[in-house]
Amino acid sequence: MPKALQQQSRELVSLLINYFEQEKNNGGPLLSLNCVRERVCQALQISMTTVSGISAAAKRNEVLSGPSKHRQRQQPVRSIDTFTSTAIRNAVYKMYQESKFNLLKEFIYTYFRL
Repeated sequence: MPKALQQQSRELVSLLINYFEQEKNNGGPLLSLNCVRERVCQALQISMTTVSGISAAAKRNEVLSGPSKHRQRQQPVRSIDTFTSTAIRNAVYKMYQESKFNLLKEFIYTYFRL
């Protein structure tokens, strides 16, 4: 049973159909049959780097997967009690009032004694 294709796959199939129709109208192949990767690039309108990478992965029998779309997000610090967060907020407000905007090292040294 054939499986349904996603939109990007449908677009690639459409590009292949157009390419083969061009070859039909030309009366033969547009590029030499020996130039396999170049023909794939032209037919699918993708770069040679992409075709070479996919070809190399297929030869190594690797699973062909797309780029990763999910980034691991760092969890915010949640172990600060309200007293500490209020003290930090007040210290930042005080620094803002005194126009000490870029003194993060001084802030950490003054309020945390690191």
